[in-house]
Amino acid sequence: MQNIPFPSPQRPRILVQLSVHDALILSQPVSTPLPLSGANFSTLLMNLGPENCATLLLFVLLESKILLHSLRPAVLTGVAEAVVAMIFPFQWQCPYIPLCPLSLAAVLSAPLPFIVGVDSRYFDLHDPPQDVVCIDLDTNMLYL
Repeated sequence: MQNIPFPSPQRPRILVQLSVHDALILSQPVSTPLPLSGANFSTLLMNLGPENCATLLLFVLLESKILLHSLRPAVLTGVAEAVVAMIFPFQWQCPYIPLCPLSLAAVLSAPLPFIVGVDSRYFDLHDPPQDVVCIDLDTNMLYL
């Protein structure tokens, strides 16, 4: 058994004769590469930390209403992309607006799950609905 080669691209299948009547075929697993999303997970981890990232992952998988906010639009969109990408192989099927203009803030009252990113100045004008999970990317805080 120690002399059996491992399957390789040159020899993707190896037939191993276990006995006169039993044979085993060894093959390489099907390669399923990660999708090219452009998501920057280091930005997500630097702005939220591992514990808050795990909590955020839980809320995403539970299809909660998620409001990301920051004063830095580049961070906001980068983190939003990483949040959507981190549920691979699943896909977010609900509304996703990585950078929502303040004039369209009424979308936060929608009766369905969403991931929306807004400028933090939104809170100068509006109070978020009670059923929304707010994530402040500037202070590394989650508000339930």
